[in-house]
Amino acid sequence: MELPKKKLIIFAVIAVILLIVLGLVYYFLIKSKETPELSLEEKKELSLERMKQAEDLMEKTQYSDCEKLVQEAVDLDSDNIPAYILLGQSKYVQGKVKEARDVYLKGLEKDSENFQMNFNLANTYRDLGEFEPAAKHYEKTIEINPEDVLVWSNHAFLFVVQEKWEKAQEICEEGLKKFPDDPVLKSIYETVKEKLKI
Repeated sequence: MELPKKKLIIFAVIAVILLIVLGLVYYFLIKSKETPELSLEEKKELSLERMKQAEDLMEKTQYSDCEKLVQEAVDLDSDNIPAYILLGQSKYVQGKVKEARDVYLKGLEKDSENFQMNFNLANTYRDLGEFEPAAKHYEKTIEINPEDVLVWSNHAFLFVVQEKWEKAQEICEEGLKKFPDDPVLKSIYETVKEKLKI
């Protein structure tokens, strides 16, 4: 009875040694096949490549796949501002509005003067019902580029939604000085005048 117990112990020791050897062989095989760390330039190039692929998917309304690729682009190059914009847009169109807001905020940490990012963030805040930060970012967007009529109409509309007619009137009048023939701004202004009985 003593002999089988010894054989069992020997078998167990051999099995443990074999597992250790196999583990070491596996570790070194995997380690040798790992890709070397990419240079900064290679990461930027790969990030741009992912962006192009993501833009194609966005056009095809494949938003989930687009989001994955553009997240890779951001991970590869955290200074890729267009990647933040596209990532925010892909989340926004999927109804992930809070996530889109967070992406835009992160992107603005990199470039606080980016027109598109401020504009998209303002729209996102508006959709979340966070009107004060929405107004702040519309104002910032106008400061960056006062020649974009869409910003003026969205900014005025923000105050229409809140029924802050005097503020909407002020923004419409300022915008109409620059864009007297814009039909959207004129329409908003007519609504405001009607509400204020002007």
